[in-house]
Formats: sequence, structure tokens, C-alpha cells
Amino acid sequence: MTEVNFARSIAAAKLVSSPVTVVTTFDKPSQKTLAMISTVSYAQLDPLALSTGVLKKSRTGRAIFDSGVFAVSVMSFEQLATLEKMSLLSTGQDVDKLTAAGFEKARFEASGLEYVKDSLAAFSLTVAGHVDLESYVAIVGKVVEAVHLKDPQANRLTPLIRYNRCYGPIDKDRLKEAIDSYPI
Repeated sequence: MTEVNFARSIAAAKLVSSPVTVVTTFDKPSQKTLAMISTVSYAQLDPLALSTGVLKKSRTGRAIFDSGVFAVSVMSFEQLATLEKMSLLSTGQDVDKLTAAGFEKARFEASGLEYVKDSLAAFSLTVAGHVDLESYVAIVGKVVEAVHLKDPQANRLTPLIRYNRCYGPIDKDRLKEAIDSYPI
């Protein structure tokens, strides 16, 4: 058995690409939508469940647990400039990040959660479970509503991935170094 230390963990994580998403939830105390840039993985296919990670000190993460719901918008490479603008907005500011970055918003009928209107896909989820890690919490959500399931090929859109601290499409020629504070 090989010991997995921090360097090996980082090296392993760099081999995995993930779709870039905007995660939103409703913050009851402020009566505002909170948003963060993240990635998701599927945790289960039938029924569809997705997982994402949030910092334990994250305001968005706390709001997800308080409300029990969140939304995920899957982004395209064509939205990279808007995502970069959103990533520069301070998390401490009481700002509607989606609007300030330039995204057009829509709402899910059942949950009322906001999502990015022109995303490749958007999902409304209920929290199904979580795993506490050292400084993060991995949240698993069961998909209760899905909209916008656009065929990227038909719409001439390129799915945006995160790979080795870079954002870009699947072809490495267009990868762009990420502007964020995440360790991977």
C-alpha cells in the first residue's frame, strides 16, 4: 500500500477534469441569492445526484445547509470572461454576483432558486447528505428539477472544464490559468 501524502493528492487531483459550474442558493437572513463558482461530480446516476465542495466558513455553504436546497448551472467556455468577472467580486460584499458579473438569471418553478439562464444545463437540488472534511464539506444533492439541457454541439457551445488550476475547453490549447484561491 502506497501512502498518499499531500503532494501525491495534488498530483492525483490534477489528473481529473471537472465541469465548471455556478452554484446558487437562497440566504434567508439577507433575502438574497448567493453564488459561487465551483465544480461538480455526479455521485449517482439513478436518481441523479451531484456533489460539490464548499469551504466550511463559506457563507454560501452555510446557506445551502440552512435552506436544504441549491442550484447548479453548468457553464460553457463562451462564458469564461463573465465567470472571471464574477471570480473577482469580493465574497465579503453584499453584492448580487450574478447580476454584477453580467449573467442573465432565471428561476426554477418548484424551488424558486435562481440559475444562469444561458447555461448548458441547470439543476435544482435538495441536500441529500454531506461529508465533513478538514476545511471543506462535500455536499451531495438529489436533482429534483432540470432545465436547459442544451446539446453543446447543436448550439455551438463548448463545455467549460477545470483542469490543473486552469479553465478551458477539453482541448489543452485553449486552457487558461484560473483566477481563484482553491488549492487544486
